[in-house]
Amino acid sequence: MRASQLLLPTVKEDPAGAEASYREALRIAPAYAEAHVNLGVVLMARGAIDEARESFCRAASLVPDSTAASVNCANATALAGDDETAIARYRGVLALEPGNVAARVGLAGRLLATGRNDEGFALLERVVAERPAVAAAYLLYGGELDRRGRASEAEAAWREVLRLDPSNAAARRRLGA
Repeated sequence: MRASQLLLPTVKEDPAGAEASYREALRIAPAYAEAHVNLGVVLMARGAIDEARESFCRAASLVPDSTAASVNCANATALAGDDETAIARYRGVLALEPGNVAARVGLAGRLLATGRNDEGFALLERVVAERPAVAAAYLLYGGELDRRGRASEAEAAWREVLRLDPSNAAARRRLGA
């Protein structure tokens, strides 16, 4: 068992204590990538997006072949509003792991958000054709289908979101459920 696994339960029960523990672990071992990731999770949960991004991106720089750390970095970068850097980071992940669904969906979302609708939609079509169990893919896909006037296909995509994630409020709202 890793030391960080001993701390994980405290993230839900005691976020401030978990944050302090991860900060202390990083004071002792600044190159401990897993602690950077776990700290990023705690920071993201309390809405400290810029700090979370810094922590996730530090983990990604410490372990450059970790696509999971790089996707976390890209996601936090996108949430921080830096779409172009997020796009570059997602593309970097895909250069290492072309089939990474999280990076493909994240990239598609940022492309759509920055007006590169054709490229984003084409990427989503390829992802959805593979039928991943990723609600976010279908939610984005449904939104772009709806924007293109393809309402019945959009509804089918949103129903797939609810099949995968029955509590998804965005899909329920879009379906009027």
